[in-house]
Amino acid sequence: MSHEKEASTQATTLKPSTLDTVIFEKKTVKDEATENKAAENSVGTSPQKPVEKTPPLDHALHQQKPLSPTGEMIFEELTQQCVRKLYANLGDERRDFTPDLIKDIDRQSEKAANFIFHAHTLKGTRSTDKQTEHFLQRAKYELDRITEIRDDIIAGWKTVDSYRGEKDELIAHMMAERQASVEGRMYLEAKHRGLKPEGFNPAGFNPTGLTPSPTIPDLAREEIKQNRATTVILAEELATKQRLSASAATLCAKDITRYMETHGQKPSSEQISAMAQISKDLDKQGYASSIGTHNIEYLRRRDGDLQFRDWSASIKDLSGFRDFPHAVQDYTQPQARTKSYGTEKPIGEQKENRQDYRMDM
Repeated sequence: MSHEKEASTQATTLKPSTLDTVIFEKKTVKDEATENKAAENSVGTSPQKPVEKTPPLDHALHQQKPLSPTGEMIFEELTQQCVRKLYANLGDERRDFTPDLIKDIDRQSEKAANFIFHAHTLKGTRSTDKQTEHFLQRAKYELDRITEIRDDIIAGWKTVDSYRGEKDELIAHMMAERQASVEGRMYLEAKHRGLKPEGFNPAGFNPTGLTPSPTIPDLAREEIKQNRATTVILAEELATKQRLSASAATLCAKDITRYMETHGQKPSSEQISAMAQISKDLDKQGYASSIGTHNIEYLRRRDGDLQFRDWSASIKDLSGFRDFPHAVQDYTQPQARTKSYGTEKPIGEQKENRQDYRMDM
């Protein structure tokens, strides 16, 4: 817009206000004259109290009811709480805050905030300092394991001449994220049962050298293997019950499986319906095919997680989340598996080749 147009727009905007002022002044003079005349004609009568106008009910409610924060706002605040806790701990250790360390702190805090959001905030509770410490330790454990698992997967592919370069980097990373998530949950459950996984450092919020217990990776791989088989059955059920296309049902089944693997419990029927709707919407969303199938899968997973988080916050009154009471979280309950949705038949041993890995995608 040119300066001339801006000046014209401003002038036009000011005209009604000026006109209203003139009218108001005229009405005021006229009203005062009328009131003086009425006072002269009614000598000895007591003045009547003017009637007070009551604001509309909806206006009053709008003024009193606080705006419920969005999932993004709550998640950001939880993340910053974790960041402050890590900085405080590292400050005590007099560590140098290098750019790489700052980046690691941000990643660790975001992952821990996600655990807190689902385990406490959505349930109307706050995590204690000790629980927050454990979530931060789980986040650190998973981030360290993602790198190790990804390198192992790529090394295995190279051994059999199955590595196809940069394109396989993302596939290996997503597979590593999934296994690390299951391991991290098992790691935290073991700690809450009073066990001490190998390499556990009880001091500090950002422990180093967290080597997994030999049994945890094996148990995680076995759980993922079973979940791969039942995801197909779950997708068929979702296609029928939620009226989803085959692709949307598969996406939704994977989201349900990841939720269970990460949080250690089945999503509620209401949550499953929300996941189904999100999967349906994302199935219709056009991602550029030029970026590649696995990049599309990665973006769809990220977008779905963000939408699910916002939906989770929208159906609850979280306006007072800062003042939620502390609650003891029981992490020792038996782990729910996706077989609760599908078959209870024993699953035979499956060879974990590249085709099995593609089923994760």
